Amino acid sequence: KRFFKFFNCCANTNVISSTNGSSTSVSLNVLERKSKILSYKRGIWLSKNSIISQYSRMQRLVVEIHACLDNLVRVPVSDEEVESWACLIYESMSAPSRTFHGVQHVFDISHEADDIQKLSAFFHDCIYYTIDGALSPEQSRILDGIIVEKDDIVCLTENNLEPNMEMVTTIFGFEKGQKLNPFLGLNEFLSAALAVRCYVSVLDSTDLAKIATCIEATIPFRGKDENGLGPMNHLYNRLEKANEMHDLGMSRKTIVESVQRAADLGNRDASNFALADRAVFLSNTWNLLPESNGIIKYFGFRILHMH
Repeated sequence: KRFFKFFNCCANTNVISSTNGSSTSVSLNVLERKSKILSYKRGIWLSKNSIISQYSRMQRLVVEIHACLDNLVRVPVSDEEVESWACLIYESMSAPSRTFHGVQHVFDISHEADDIQKLSAFFHDCIYYTIDGALSPEQSRILDGIIVEKDDIVCLTENNLEPNMEMVTTIFGFEKGQKLNPFLGLNEFLSAALAVRCYVSVLDSTDLAKIATCIEATIPFRGKDENGLGPMNHLYNRLEKANEMHDLGMSRKTIVESVQRAADLGNRDASNFALADRAVFLSNTWNLLPESNGIIKYFGFRILHMH
């Protein structure tokens, strides 16, 4: 009831048309769920040869999360739990401060991605601490005990955390009590923590580590260090360390594949600004500018003002 009440509130959000197989931006393997009973239970009816004609972003979040988890876990995941995550993602990324990093962004970068990448993409931009102004009440509830906030400064707690959160801090290379830099992983770390604390009820620690690794790789604007090592080299070393410290049982091949998957998601995240189409590039740039320049968003400027 809570989900459909919320769905009615956002029924006018953008939908995608899927009247032909070539124009839809949604993977048909995701939409054409095998179980008609489950699809009908969620208020969505799909037959083997049919495609959804109108599909809200909330519905799409619910169905795609379910589809990913159906492939990864053997036990059924409750509709209520998935719907609560979809509501959290939707609300987080529909804040008034979001002009680029909205709900559509996660679908843009997760198109034709694998299940781990999709589950990571759904949460990877949920937290934009400085842009949104703070954590939402629901975000604060889920992230309770992880950070200390004081005078616009965010620090990692000095207290011990549960094993899975200790694993996430290892993957990000953070230390207890460390001040978190909004340009060097604050948002991505908290987004990964949010994802792990949600998915922990259905995924094992190895899959949670893969998701945290994917989200870490979306930290932008990092180059090679003085030794010529890039972000993915360091991420590999930290994941290897987390694997040993937390007994994840990942082979070297799995660690390599996990970092490669993460690098691919990071590239997807930045791909909007690497398009040859100048109009699309400019559109994405103009949508991004107000997020980091509040004066543009709230007061408005014309190009002439910036000349």
